[in-house]
Amino acid sequence: MDFCQNASRRVKVLQAKSRRSITDCFRLRHQAYCEGECPLEPYQYDGLERDSWDEYAVHALALLDGDPYATMRLVPSVSRGGELLLPMLEHCKVASEVPLPKAVEFSRWACPKREAANEPVQRHAANLQSYVRARLLILLISSGVEMGRTYGMFLAEPKLPKCLMRLGIVLNQIGEEVPFKGVRAPFGLSLDALLAQVAECDSGLLYLLRPGEMPNVAD
Repeated sequence: MDFCQNASRRVKVLQAKSRRSITDCFRLRHQAYCEGECPLEPYQYDGLERDSWDEYAVHALALLDGDPYATMRLVPSVSRGGELLLPMLEHCKVASEVPLPKAVEFSRWACPKREAANEPVQRHAANLQSYVRARLLILLISSGVEMGRTYGMFLAEPKLPKCLMRLGIVLNQIGEEVPFKGVRAPFGLSLDALLAQVAECDSGLLYLLRPGEMPNVAD
């Protein structure tokens, strides 16, 4: 069985709506951002990472063999005090031509690191993460389009465009780099263009990702 067939069989992506599934998203975020040797966020004693933007967000959850594996969220721009805001605008500025009233932000990608026995297993794990990231993005882009939003934004490491180019996704940098969690920069693209690029990637993942069978991690 090739990589994509195996991944499609084992991975399920859904919009987290129940309390349990949203809690799974927060727990994955805590494992990714608050635990380990170099945490990016403060440790929370309930094991859940969340913030004030989550009440506005659409949360996407990926299950691997039925278990929570990764998550990402979409936050639409909201009006506070007569100003349109997004989480990333707390840390950076974006170009004036960015259509904030129609914008959404993709954030809180979390896929906690798992121990890999050897290099081939590590390589397959990287393939799986790329596959899951694309599937989560497709779900959230579709949610943004359903909201009537037209523009998607990320605050990410400057290397993000190179990573996403492997998946056929081309982003535009829409502001200057900022010293936030290392170095971050704002990126954006119309949702129609982003959806077309990711959908094309999704149908051709077998060719865009490094080939090889998935490791057997079901047990």
